[in-house]
Amino acid sequence: MKKGLGIFLVLCLIGASIGLASGLRLGISAIDHPYGAQVVEVYYGYPAYGYLMPGDIVTNIGYYYGNVAIFQGYATMGNTRIYAYNPSGTKVYGSQHLQSMILGAPYNCTVAFWILRNGNNRLMVIQLLNPNGGNTPVPMMVP
Repeated sequence: MKKGLGIFLVLCLIGASIGLASGLRLGISAIDHPYGAQVVEVYYGYPAYGYLMPGDIVTNIGYYYGNVAIFQGYATMGNTRIYAYNPSGTKVYGSQHLQSMILGAPYNCTVAFWILRNGNNRLMVIQLLNPNGGNTPVPMMVP
């Protein structure tokens, strides 16, 4: 019984570490941080690759629809204007909360991530990967 439980736990840990990037639809792994969720690793081939970096702290997330336009200090998505220096959306309370928010993101939406990078606020606008493809990731960043 103990041996079976041990094997099960090891398989769960391996599955979690392998499946984390694909499960997030974003391609990151993160840990808890007092201000949100801190990015530990960004996986090649996923929408976050080349945009989010290890050490970034995701503080807020918002879901949006419509055409995306990036300007100096803000972005518009449809009829909504969001600002890099004024985080809106939902506050992120840790890595598990971040994961559930990404997994629960509506399909074909654009997700805005407010992050802290080197003490500065940034706004990342990323199209998540949806199951069975059918979308082209459009990652962008507002300094």
